[in-house]
Amino acid sequence: MNWPNISSRAGKMMMPNNARSLLFHIIYTPNTVRTLLPFVETLLRWSDCAYCLVSNGCDDEEMSLLRTRCAGEPRLRWRSLPWPRKVEHGQALNFLFAASNEPSFCFMDSDILATGDFMAELLPAMSGAAGLFSAWPITIKAEERMLSDACSFIGGRHSHTADGRCLGGSYFAIYERAALACALAQAPDGFNRGYWAQLPRRMRQFLRKIGQERRFYDTGRVLNLFLQQQGGALRVHDCAALLHLGSYSIYAGSAQRTVPRWRRLAQAVLRRVRNQLNGQTYRDAVLHQVAQDPVQRSVDQRRARLAGYFARLAAALAAGEDLPEPVELQDAELDDNVKRATAILAMAQSQRQEAEKLP
Repeated sequence: MNWPNISSRAGKMMMPNNARSLLFHIIYTPNTVRTLLPFVETLLRWSDCAYCLVSNGCDDEEMSLLRTRCAGEPRLRWRSLPWPRKVEHGQALNFLFAASNEPSFCFMDSDILATGDFMAELLPAMSGAAGLFSAWPITIKAEERMLSDACSFIGGRHSHTADGRCLGGSYFAIYERAALACALAQAPDGFNRGYWAQLPRRMRQFLRKIGQERRFYDTGRVLNLFLQQQGGALRVHDCAALLHLGSYSIYAGSAQRTVPRWRRLAQAVLRRVRNQLNGQTYRDAVLHQVAQDPVQRSVDQRRARLAGYFARLAAALAAGEDLPEPVELQDAELDDNVKRATAILAMAQSQRQEAEKLP
């Protein structure tokens, strides 16, 4: 990946002072566009920002939906990633950074919706920051976001280390472009996930030096550590006006097209050979170990439950049927989050239906 040559001292960062100058990239994966595209309406309603709707492996029908929604809306644009199939989030972000030139590089997950003027809350927090992060999923408890010294990986849920070091996030991010480009010069893998045994020696030395030797680094985490080492300030600001379901897109995107059994078997054999050659077998083993972590296993299990619930809720709302009873997780913090999300989704659907009735 050839990164733009932008020269700037990472310690002197100028963030935009108004939301109109921000362009957020929203990446859609297969089978998610129809259900998640309406969330964009809330973002347009509650901000002056612009949005680029990005297809990551979506089929022709879904790309048509994206193009149609962007037509005639000056704050919306769309683009398709250049690969025929879905790629990892980090690879998509690397491409989008190289393909854009705005002073700030911004992105958010496709299952985030706004309930109020979120930029009014975030703009003050952006001052002097190289990166600002928000919108952790409602499936993650506050205590689960802290990375303990004993944890062998930096996962998507982690926002800070035990001693207060900010790790950033990959759900909702606003980066100062010049500072990010400086970090990319030292971490050319960019937003890609990091696996210890496959990191360059120089990178492993750096991570050992700062006490962050881990088996696995989720999207953008190695990059964020380099960014801070160069003097860039990173901040996490939990914004009450942003609601991130955090499981909806995973469930919606899990639908599989019917493939003949012989083809599945042939593909499996080829995949095993390919994975041995390109190191994916090692990466899969690391991810399996990560999934066995007790806290991560708990997060994944509740996410699966909530994914099914929100899918049933979406279907009931679309059909005008009675809503399913909210999932009870026997946790006050999480149950409150689910009830709030249910009420917001129901209200958003009602507003859409009312708007459709207008002449």
